[in-house]
Amino acid sequence: MRHHQLSLACSLALCPLLTSAQPGTLDPSFSGDGLFLSGLFTGNDFGRAVVVQPDGAVLLAGNAVVDGLSRFGVLRTLTNGELDTAFDEDGYTTIAFNEQNDACFAMARQANGGILLAGYSNNGLQNDLALARLTADGAPDPSFGGAGTVVVSYAPLSIELYAVALQPDGRIVVAGNAFDGVQGDLFVARFNTDGSPDTAFNGTGHVTKDVGDNAVGYGLAVLPDGRLVVAGYRETSAGPDLLLARYASDGSLDASFGTDGLVTTDLGQFWERIRAITIDADGSIVCVGTVGTSFAMMDVLVGRYLANGDPDPSFDVDGVLSIDVAGGAEEGTDILLQPDGRILVCGSGEVSGRARVLLARLEQTGALDASFGTDGLVLTDVASGDDYAAALALAPDGKIVVGGTNSGGLGSDALLARYFSGLPIGMEEVVAEDQPLHLWPVPAVDEVCVASTSSDPSARLRILAANGDLVWEQHFGTTPVKRIDITSLVPGNYEVQVSHRSGTSAGRFVKLER
Repeated sequence: MRHHQLSLACSLALCPLLTSAQPGTLDPSFSGDGLFLSGLFTGNDFGRAVVVQPDGAVLLAGNAVVDGLSRFGVLRTLTNGELDTAFDEDGYTTIAFNEQNDACFAMARQANGGILLAGYSNNGLQNDLALARLTADGAPDPSFGGAGTVVVSYAPLSIELYAVALQPDGRIVVAGNAFDGVQGDLFVARFNTDGSPDTAFNGTGHVTKDVGDNAVGYGLAVLPDGRLVVAGYRETSAGPDLLLARYASDGSLDASFGTDGLVTTDLGQFWERIRAITIDADGSIVCVGTVGTSFAMMDVLVGRYLANGDPDPSFDVDGVLSIDVAGGAEEGTDILLQPDGRILVCGSGEVSGRARVLLARLEQTGALDASFGTDGLVLTDVASGDDYAAALALAPDGKIVVGGTNSGGLGSDALLARYFSGLPIGMEEVVAEDQPLHLWPVPAVDEVCVASTSSDPSARLRILAANGDLVWEQHFGTTPVKRIDITSLVPGNYEVQVSHRSGTSAGRFVKLER
């Protein structure tokens, strides 16, 4: 593992030479200054997961403390950063499972606008698996679990969910930890669209895996063929290791990945965690997390593994690097791939004893992108106290949306920030008469439209992954516009080709996570 130590000369607030459109600067069209803070209730509020809708509205999920108890909480803002009062009438809502504490750590948005939340609900003895689903307007979805919620007890195991993902067929996959009071195991489960356990998954709908004294799954991705990649960490008597696991669609470990389905990486540090992953178009796994020698000396961890689980030697030589922002306690919490292949990560960086929202952008090689912020880094002082970024998303216009928490002297508030990325994406182009191929929307989530001026009835339409592999092919003919379902494609960069008698026309698009 190589180590990048950087001296950040200025934070975003102290760099007046940056123009408003320079990558990494705050977008003032969002809430006036690019920042949104919301103390929804009298207690503490925490933002842990963020999703940007196709219309640009932003969903932020996490916890809200109401009358002294922690609840699932969700808010929605309009594209200008104002609370969307069409969402449950006031812009936010909470979900209570019982008279104990609940915690929400993950969110996914369904194609129909449904909002799926995952975490746990305490029953007084241990934590139970907890899921909730809201309709697009913020109301509980009665078709899910009967009243919009699902609670499953695996007593005496205590379950905490940290990740949720949707398969192309709508089934729900979750990952986290199962703790019996002494040892923690990796936990993965799958549910049908109505919230019932999917017994085709390991016969029971869930699976636990003993990989040491303790193991937690924080990151989760669904591959096009139905296999699942889970990432996190394990602990043994020898110390912590980074952990990756790949499961077949039936819940069994995939023996073709690593050693019997598992990959562990020991960096020899006191603290080693993968917090989030994303899958590139070539099947490689890109991850972010935290590594450190003590609680006071933590760095952002970024890594890349090949599809078979081997570290990618093209990424910073050995596949793993750490970024020391200012010599204090830093962490990486979420990751995404931009349409141009560059890697965005978020988390927190400590400056003068206070945490700041951290954004970093890296090239595919692992080098920091000097065109972003200051030498590839942006630190944002949102408000007094400590600022923590928990989740990342790209808006349809290419802007970067970060969700997290500000913890000040009067409690914690949920926060959102929106930044310019410099990406020329998100606007539907005007088709010129001499333009042989036109793609929209860019980026795309569920569907991409292709228009071609070719008059060749034998024209073929192909989609190629970033590594050149053919992933989709169909007869195009003289159809003016072809609509392509891309829900089965892994998020990443793709090329579209229309081959006809006079040659081949090509264009590119990026597939984002739903």
